[in-house]
Amino acid sequence: MSCQRFFGLFILLFFSGGENYAQEGRSIDSLLQVVNKSVGGIDKVDALNHLYEEYLKKDTAQAMVYVRAALREAELIDYKKGIVRSCNYYGRQYRSKGKYPEAIEILLKALRISKSIGYLKGLAGSHSQLGHIYFDQGKFAQCADHYFKAYDAAEQANSEWEMAIGLTSIGKVYGVQGEFQKAIDAFEEALAVYEVINDLSGIAGCLNNMAIDYLNLGQAEKAFDFHSRALEIKRQMLVADPSRQNKSLLASSLTNIGVMYSEHDATEKAILYYQEALDIFEEIGNQYGESVVLVNLGHMQLKGNNSDSAFAYLHKAIEIAMGISSLNTVQVAAQYLSDGYLEMDDHVNALKYYKVFANMRDSLRNEQTDMRLVELQEKYETAQKDKENEVLKSQNAIQELQINQKNNQVYGVLGAAILAITMSLLALMYLRGNAQRKITRVEQKLLRLQMNPHFIFNALIAIQSYTLKNKPGEAAHYIASFAKLMRSILESSRKEYISLDKEIKTLEYYFQLQQLRFEDKFDFKIHLDESIKSKSILIPPMLAQPFIENSLEHGNLQGSEQGRVNCNFFIRHDMLYFELEDNGIGRQESAKNKKMKLKSHQSLATKITEERLSILNKGKRNAIKLKIEDLDLTKEGQTGTKITFSLPLIYNGKDGHLIAKN
Repeated sequence: MSCQRFFGLFILLFFSGGENYAQEGRSIDSLLQVVNKSVGGIDKVDALNHLYEEYLKKDTAQAMVYVRAALREAELIDYKKGIVRSCNYYGRQYRSKGKYPEAIEILLKALRISKSIGYLKGLAGSHSQLGHIYFDQGKFAQCADHYFKAYDAAEQANSEWEMAIGLTSIGKVYGVQGEFQKAIDAFEEALAVYEVINDLSGIAGCLNNMAIDYLNLGQAEKAFDFHSRALEIKRQMLVADPSRQNKSLLASSLTNIGVMYSEHDATEKAILYYQEALDIFEEIGNQYGESVVLVNLGHMQLKGNNSDSAFAYLHKAIEIAMGISSLNTVQVAAQYLSDGYLEMDDHVNALKYYKVFANMRDSLRNEQTDMRLVELQEKYETAQKDKENEVLKSQNAIQELQINQKNNQVYGVLGAAILAITMSLLALMYLRGNAQRKITRVEQKLLRLQMNPHFIFNALIAIQSYTLKNKPGEAAHYIASFAKLMRSILESSRKEYISLDKEIKTLEYYFQLQQLRFEDKFDFKIHLDESIKSKSILIPPMLAQPFIENSLEHGNLQGSEQGRVNCNFFIRHDMLYFELEDNGIGRQESAKNKKMKLKSHQSLATKITEERLSILNKGKRNAIKLKIEDLDLTKEGQTGTKITFSLPLIYNGKDGHLIAKN
């Protein structure tokens, strides 16, 4: 009989749907005292929510009593954070019971409130739980979108624990998309955090999920080892705390070990693990886990030609999965049933369940589409542009300017310029003043912003020149280019690394802006080697900008009738090379013409770049290197300057996390 592989079960970490609201040192008795003594207020709501967390480990029904009371009290006093926490807890409970519509409704409510008050941890919790729901249902495109948003919110909140939860979730999506090594990388990064904070649930979950991906990579021995380590931890956890959560985690591990034994035709051992897992899932009412185990038992019985038992398991699995809208589970079970009935020459039922399988497959395709995770991440990052309201306002001002009467154009251009510059400076000041950033990030961003006062000054002079000459059209064109460049700088200034694709777009904006200002007295060309996947490779933003500014602003191109600047990107020996070459008069001749002025500026540009590189290279095995050459000294009959950066290859990992190629 032709059957597919068994149905693995990823660990979804039931605690990951909300923040870590634990109140250190607060016992259940002390929390109950707060509840009983308080007439109402924030303290009472927080205590009730924390009682939910405590009782969830031992008495789910009592836990729900407390969360209902917390939500009621929070709504009475309009305590929005308390409402969000309670809604996230409700969503988690609805999901665990397979009540997905109710879970989605209340989690969307929590999202709306968190967005309205800028509550980052609440956003992370809601997005995480929504991602889990869509994962259960096999809607992986929506699942990944919510996981990336959850991770982004956790990162902005500087919460390492919730970032680890996000990495675990993203790793699961990489796994179902077939990117097994990327999934393992994500789980390893999350595992490191869990081990530091001694989170046994997180450690066991990562080990379990890594085992699944190692099995998919054909490394069965390694997979068995990771599953065994995870199972040992979970049994210890259950002995120490026989909570519903720990029972669910144990059952998930048992299921996956059963899958491995099934794959190796160790039927008796597989049944033992499956049955223990099924008993636990039935006991705690985890219908998703129950349906997965039933599918695997049915599949195994089909392989053993026990058709009656197989059909019983698979029919029950479909009944449960349909009830909780787990389309992926229904699809797999229906395919097994169709294959089984076909083997028995029961063509009526074979066709019936093939139609069910085909309908589920088509539904999942409509929900999922055939997109890769990098494209999902790009889609999310593009959506984040809506947050840059200040820059978008400047573009709106430009559009309004274009429909104004001619006699108002000059004043409109100046107003739009002032608005764009003011908003940009405010945004940059915010980034500069964010004290919660790590010291190295702050230092790098400060260095990155060194060019802005000089550049903005030049932009104002250009705008003034156009307006004095009564050329509002040129001025409007200049501001439009300026706004695009500032938006690009604002986006990249939030990150230490950006994609090579975005860096190239920023360079194009900068060159186009300077071409407009210098009235096309120079040409530029950006060449990217065909083998380079620019969306996957990451580099520090605006590395070459100070040197481009030297060429354009300080006379390096004055010796050429038509200036030329070439930017080349290529890979050699696992290093990314970025060459910037102009056909100007060269540094030595330019220094003679400008005496010490250029030398001073060139030194400043070099110093800023070297300081940035020093910070970027700190603690790194492979350093970013800078080389500056005068072409008249290296190539006879040729003038100009050549700047070369050599950078270690760094690939786009998990929503901005870096994967360096050794």
